[in-house]
Amino acid sequence: MGKDKISDERLHAAYLDSAELVAMYGEAYLPIFERLEQECKKREEQIALLTKARNITNKNKTN
Repeated sequence: MGKDKISDERLHAAYLDSAELVAMYGEAYLPIFERLEQECKKREEQIALLTKARNITNKNKTN
């Protein structure tokens, strides 16, 4: 079975759900919340880097 990339929307929804679990049931669910938060931040950083690389490439094409 291959690793299918989860969509940004599903990742964010899972993150919000895990926050609710922590709020409702306490720190037993904190590791899940922490992992999802890390994954969200990683995804945001990747998107920012891709955008930056594309902007650099576009600037170089117009010069």
